[in-house]
Amino acid sequence: MGRNKILAGVCPGVAGLLPVKLSALLVLVGGVARREEGCSNIRGELHLLMLGDPGTGKSQIMKWACRASPGRAVLTTGRGSSGAGLTVAATRDGNSWALEAGALVLADGGLCCIDEFDGIRPQERAVIHEAMEQQTVHVAKAGLVTNLSTRTAIIGAINPRPGTTVTCGRALTEVTGLEGPLLSRFDLVLLLADPRHPDWDRVVAGHVLARGGASARSTEGSNDPELFGSSAAAATSAAAAGSPAGYLALPAPGDLKAPLPPVTLVAAPAIDEVLCSMNQRSQPGTCSASSFREPSIAERIAARLSSSTTGVNLGDCHPSQAPTQPAPKTQTANCNMTPAASAAASGNSASSAWTVDVIRAYIAWVRSRPPPVMTHEAERVLVAYYSALRRAEERSTARSTIRALESLIRISQAHARVMCSDQVLLRDSVVAVVLADSSQQLLAIPGADSITNARFPDDPDGELFMQQQVVLMRLQLASLLPAALPGVTASG
Repeated sequence: MGRNKILAGVCPGVAGLLPVKLSALLVLVGGVARREEGCSNIRGELHLLMLGDPGTGKSQIMKWACRASPGRAVLTTGRGSSGAGLTVAATRDGNSWALEAGALVLADGGLCCIDEFDGIRPQERAVIHEAMEQQTVHVAKAGLVTNLSTRTAIIGAINPRPGTTVTCGRALTEVTGLEGPLLSRFDLVLLLADPRHPDWDRVVAGHVLARGGASARSTEGSNDPELFGSSAAAATSAAAAGSPAGYLALPAPGDLKAPLPPVTLVAAPAIDEVLCSMNQRSQPGTCSASSFREPSIAERIAARLSSSTTGVNLGDCHPSQAPTQPAPKTQTANCNMTPAASAAASGNSASSAWTVDVIRAYIAWVRSRPPPVMTHEAERVLVAYYSALRRAEERSTARSTIRALESLIRISQAHARVMCSDQVLLRDSVVAVVLADSSQQLLAIPGADSITNARFPDDPDGELFMQQQVVLMRLQLASLLPAALPGVTASG
């Protein structure tokens, strides 16, 4: 799946957290805003709340999102912030008064990240209700009456309240300390528990060492069995031998990097054809080498995603310089390698291909495209899940209002945009349900309760097909089940 190639470049310094990285990307892309007759505007921006234990990478995700935002981005903390600091404040300028914009107003048209969201005083939280949902702030201070726009997406991060844990099973209002009306304004609430699994600890330790400049030292000691082990059995044998490092056997040097999906490259003829069609739309006429203009980053990305063939890497190839011969077999063979072998053989991994600048350009490009249209199959899935939320016996009142359905629509629209699709398909609605259900656990989707250690699947298409099976069967929509993918066995 081409989506996972993009996610490989989302905050690469943090291992795992695949659903969180996908959610952060969806927040940056956003849904489709609309205006209904006789009503106010329906926002298209997504709001994300990350509830997790300390050290689970919440702040790193927010910092990366601010860097990747194509618009303005503001990063602040809720500890000690006042309502005026988040919205607007009245200051005295000589004999007159002036209004100074707060964080949400400054981030209009972009992204606002608020760390320690629970640090906002309860009496100050009411002022951001209007800013989050209606995306306006009405001000009446010091004789100044006006309204300001706050069309911004919000990413918030909080820790569980003392005496509670992420997995304690209590209501979200008790764990977060946030009121129901404020909690209902977040489209996505993700629970990030700190798992205590030896295998996962080895992966994280190896990832940190690989990205922290310790890879050279690791390479020198790669033949030392006391420092590296390829499995948990190696750690056990090292501990039994009395090795001082036996209590934590790190992965072998070739396995230090976090797993990345195989790099699917685009053949030169496909690049030439796609870029030629783009050039003809912008400059009608002949499609000769002399008439080509140099493609932008967004157009190169579009050419890469518009073709499914494999071949040479696009890189900095210009249409007039594209080779006409088919790609050698040695280059196409890299697509069947393991992620580690493919990265080692090519020299430039997928994480280096999708840098922050490239992802920022891609986000700006997909947001400029026409909005995707909702299909009938996607509507049935979203309505069925919303109805299941309302019928649940132990439902969360704050997370089962009509805003939940609007959130599902925005999430599915954002995923369709990421997939560069003109329609919101069944897969987009299923992904929206899987992300929304991670905090509800209504459908008991396998793997939805382990967000922190969620890694790139070896078969992303098979993973998506499995999720479609579970969601559609639990929602009693078996008639919408797609045909089995090649190599994927359908299970009951």
